[in-house]
Amino acid sequence: GSITKTVRIPYAEFMPGTQGETWNVVADGYLRADTTGVHSYAASLVLPQGVTITAFRSRGYKEDSGDALQCQFNVNDDSGGFTVLATNTHTAIAAWSTVTTSLSRLVGSSDSFLAYAILTPAGNIRDSRVMWIEVDYTMPSYDKGL
Repeated sequence: GSITKTVRIPYAEFMPGTQGETWNVVADGYLRADTTGVHSYAASLVLPQGVTITAFRSRGYKEDSGDALQCQFNVNDDSGGFTVLATNTHTAIAAWSTVTTSLSRLVGSSDSFLAYAILTPAGNIRDSRVMWIEVDYTMPSYDKGL
């Protein structure tokens, strides 16, 4: 058998994706940009070697159709490049939503994982927000029925 586990990375773990980027970690429980326009924030995930990643999930908010929120889950390689494993695009208007992408990726010995929250508030800085990202993974169950 196998066991499914979930790792949640909350909003306060995200850092600016580029030098000079500003952000605001709000006591209300979310991350938002300090200005309108496109803003990228990154959070690393530590996952055990040998497990299989089965889902990438993100919870966020966008106020109206002019705003955008996208969360990406990437694996980095030894040369500094990366591969996008999953992209969650939030489409709900004026509501918090949770978006899930299913995948199957075995975690190798040199894998390094990074999630990005790409916030694009158009009219107001509070119009695009992220609360958390999650990754589900499976691992063997060592339960012997005792």
